Amino acid sequence: MRLQVIYIYISFIRYLKKPVCTKQTLSTEKFKIFICLLPLALFVDFGLDFFTNNHWLMNVLKISDIGAQENEFYKLGFGLAILTVGIIGPILEELIGRSYLNNFYWNNGLIPINVSIIFLILLNVKEIPIIITTVIIALFFCLIIYLGLKKSNLIKVTLLKFYSKNFTVYFYLSSISFGVIHLTNFAIGNFIPFLPIILVLSQIFAGLILGYIRLILGLRWSIAFHSLHNIIFLIPLFLKHLK
Repeated sequence: MRLQVIYIYISFIRYLKKPVCTKQTLSTEKFKIFICLLPLALFVDFGLDFFTNNHWLMNVLKISDIGAQENEFYKLGFGLAILTVGIIGPILEELIGRSYLNNFYWNNGLIPINVSIIFLILLNVKEIPIIITTVIIALFFCLIIYLGLKKSNLIKVTLLKFYSKNFTVYFYLSSISFGVIHLTNFAIGNFIPFLPIILVLSQIFAGLILGYIRLILGLRWSIAFHSLHNIIFLIPLFLKHLK
């Protein structure tokens, strides 16, 4: 059993070195992989969260109310928090952020959107005209890619070759954009471009594991993993408020 766990971890690390759009694992192995990767995700996430929440970076970025999001969850009540953060949130995030990972057409179309999300948030762009312009440019490129794939076999073959050789780009962009979006959870008083990404390293790592699970186990498994992961994080939050 111990050797199986080690093998699963090694397989995950090897996959991160060179992600590929692979066929799904046999159903008999899926539960083992799910159970083995959950403690790894929790350990790394708790560790990274502890590091960033107690780091000099919090002072540099002037984040005064670290527990604001936790308090919002607590105000919802345990049942509603489980429903929104533990069930509805993971379903929507997996459908929007990772359902397309094994789809050649959607991957190419969503690349501009992922890039624009990373650009806008990491540079703390708040000017409406710049945001609108960036979104329009991203959607324009999405449309160009879609029309190109639909009307030209040459473009389709060219992008397919690029997709096959550079799937790592697609995979990591999905994880980075997933993490970067969570920066909106922080009230940053002194925003220094790109530096706040350290605050969401745990979410980026979670995105890597979720992406891996989505591709080798399937979308339902990544939703279940994401949901269970969030619920486990909620439990100590509510226990902390008990007297």
